[in-house]
Amino acid sequence: MAFHVNIRRQIYERAGSHSELNSRNIEDLECSHLSHNHGLIEYNSAEMGVLCSSIEHLAYHLIFQDQPELIGLSNKNNYFAIRCLYSRVEKQSSDRNIDSHELARLIEQAKNEWYYYLEL
Repeated sequence: MAFHVNIRRQIYERAGSHSELNSRNIEDLECSHLSHNHGLIEYNSAEMGVLCSSIEHLAYHLIFQDQPELIGLSNKNNYFAIRCLYSRVEKQSSDRNIDSHELARLIEQAKNEWYYYLEL
């Protein structure tokens, strides 16, 4: 479920339209939930979101692929998110002439940025 439009605006304003993982100004920024647990009262709050690129968003879900419950998702729901995000990232990469090797490198780089951001 996506953030409410006002919450997305707050996240964009807080981030200054830059990725919050690496401060780069990237074309394909989106708001990602840090936890997908709908039971949390903070679920639809700016504090529960981070502005990141599609590649970074994909990397987040890949990090938790083996334990999606840590981010409030079932295996099925996290797998669905990964499939949707990967499809989006593949299209963006194709549009920018990024080959599969470079894409894999960018995904690994994004994982490392998440490890640092989340202090894992």
